[in-house]
Amino acid sequence: MAVEPVTPLIPIRGLPRERDPIRLLLIDDEAAEAFIFERRLRRDYPGIYEVISVLTLEQGLGILDDRDFDCVLLDHRLPDGFGVASIGQVQAVAPGIPIIILTGMRDGDLEVSALSNGAQDYLAKDGLTSESVHKATMYAIERARLQRELMQAHDDQLALQRQVLSHVSHELQTPVAAIYLAASNLGDGLLGDVTPEQRQATDMIVGNAKQLRRQVNDLLDAARLSEGRVPIEVERVSLTALAAAATQRHELRSQLGEGAVELELVADLPAVMADETRVAQILDNLLSNAAKYAPGSRVRVTVDWDTTDAGHVVASVADSGPGIPPEHLEAVFDRMTQLEQSHYHTRRGLGLGLYISRDLAQRMGGRLWAHPTEGGGATF
Repeated sequence: MAVEPVTPLIPIRGLPRERDPIRLLLIDDEAAEAFIFERRLRRDYPGIYEVISVLTLEQGLGILDDRDFDCVLLDHRLPDGFGVASIGQVQAVAPGIPIIILTGMRDGDLEVSALSNGAQDYLAKDGLTSESVHKATMYAIERARLQRELMQAHDDQLALQRQVLSHVSHELQTPVAAIYLAASNLGDGLLGDVTPEQRQATDMIVGNAKQLRRQVNDLLDAARLSEGRVPIEVERVSLTALAAAATQRHELRSQLGEGAVELELVADLPAVMADETRVAQILDNLLSNAAKYAPGSRVRVTVDWDTTDAGHVVASVADSGPGIPPEHLEAVFDRMTQLEQSHYHTRRGLGLGLYISRDLAQRMGGRLWAHPTEGGGATF
């Protein structure tokens, strides 16, 4: 590491001289050059830096685990560490610490790789000066500070959004339930005779109240999932029985029509370890999606052995609707995501059902994915 002396002392803006020294950890197996570098940095910037030097990555990780540092100068080639993999090892021990890569070679690809893997800067050893190290260190520390503040601001914003969504959803539950109950009583004639026109109006109110109630519940579930407040009670359950029950629900039959749902169940399938209520919720979401996005199509519900993962049981819901473009097969599981396509113009919802369903499946140790249905449509 060839370190050239520097004459002018560069002041650190906004850094009082009485503050604690900036703690640098230098991980470099060239002991002599590391010693020269440390001495010159102390000389050119007296009282600004406290430098600790170690010769191996293992030693560096050990001291990082024991002490706090403001920045790490990490040699690209070490006896026990090489390349960008060392960056990840340092970050695992000291998350968020600024890292400056030192290398004996000038390599544009290596520089890009180092920066994309979390390093704040990249310095070639030939022509290295205490001034260039000082500048890089100050910039790295400042960038890391700004990144932490941005992440904290983002986390605070998400927390506020969750709080508002949770509060609004709770406040909506009671009036939505009241609307649903009152409209149902009117439509059933419990408050007097109802004309056909009045029944049509009350049916429309009831249908929209159900939709709104489902959206409120989705908002509450999404908020609880984000906060880790969704209890999962795993027990032995029958996917076959749950799938059969899901296809018999009156609301689904009214959406799809009688005979629109086919049920294919393999006999003698073993029970699976899952939360019965949550599996039923996932199946309801998938069947409701089929009714919403593929109206008029036939829906096939299958429970069988998983052909791609031996020893596992898989439940699938397949429709014969317009399908999902291949590039969107993962995006449909993102939070509040809906496809912007003309054949979905009649859809209603918040785009939370698949996001919630996948999260619930993963919390139970399972997985949820989508692929095109043979002959057209989508299968979940």
